[in-house]
Amino acid sequence: MLASGIDIREIQHVCISRTDAIGDVILTIPLAGYLKQLKPDLTITFLCSDYTQDVVRCSTHITEVLTVSRLNDIFRGTLPDAVIHVFPRLDLAKFFFDQKIFYRIGTSHRWFHWIFCNRRVNFSRRNSSLHESELNFHLISPFGLKMPPKEAIKDLYGFSLPSGYFVPHEIEKILQKPYIILHPRSRGSAREWSEENFITLAMLLHGAGYQVLVCGTDKEKQFLQNLPRQEFVIDLMGKLSLKEYIALICGAEGLVAASTGPLHIASMAGIKAAGLYPSLRPMHAGRWGPVGKKACAFFFEKEEGCQKCIKSHTCECINRIEPQNVFEFLVS
Repeated sequence: MLASGIDIREIQHVCISRTDAIGDVILTIPLAGYLKQLKPDLTITFLCSDYTQDVVRCSTHITEVLTVSRLNDIFRGTLPDAVIHVFPRLDLAKFFFDQKIFYRIGTSHRWFHWIFCNRRVNFSRRNSSLHESELNFHLISPFGLKMPPKEAIKDLYGFSLPSGYFVPHEIEKILQKPYIILHPRSRGSAREWSEENFITLAMLLHGAGYQVLVCGTDKEKQFLQNLPRQEFVIDLMGKLSLKEYIALICGAEGLVAASTGPLHIASMAGIKAAGLYPSLRPMHAGRWGPVGKKACAFFFEKEEGCQKCIKSHTCECINRIEPQNVFEFLVS
């Protein structure tokens, strides 16, 4: 590893590369906010997947959004002085090496970074007790920069709803009163709350005068079949693009979900984001909880941990989170 540091004052353009899921990307955006805070004239390109680009465009800290499918478009402007590989990928590490980007930063825990990166940071995500948003800040240590306090991270999103992000008119016209979004499924990416708990919460919210919206993919619509009194639940499963969903979230009083992208969108947007988590590492809230001004992670802590749930997709401890407690947070 090259030991010499990088003088941030000499850097004009940084590329942050994170090409995985929505939640992971959102928890990386504060890295851009922190760099921009320290150097306001810094150009920041964010390299992401095609799917997550609509989320990245919601940050005013990002100068340019670049997707993997349009990677060669990076040459339309000036080349970055440095690239930060937050999500390690062999193909991207080689790409930036081939383009002779001067500073190439990555974790030392990937063999290909020993070939293609000239600044390698030694830290482990797997065994760390830090939150994912904190872990990302390790990768700016070659600039001689320290991690900000965790409580400051929620102010580093730079969230602003772009023009062209709006709720479809046919949906907007049926939103007659304050609404709360329930996002009950996670496409298998997280441990999920039971249908019974979501039903109980939906009825509590309805009784308190809120409209209840249930969102998700079209394949997840079967959840609604078990909801009683469906007349008070607005079914939006499979009916929104990501841009439309972001706009809908921005107008909500709150959102309830497991550890999913929409939960982190809600926390980034500054609405009440109620996250439902198991106690099982590394899925627990301490690592993946929502980071936002009005975000809250709910979990049931067991002394023996969550060992019975390790080999099962169902989770006893997450289902012991009381709907009443989530309801009280949402209406407080």
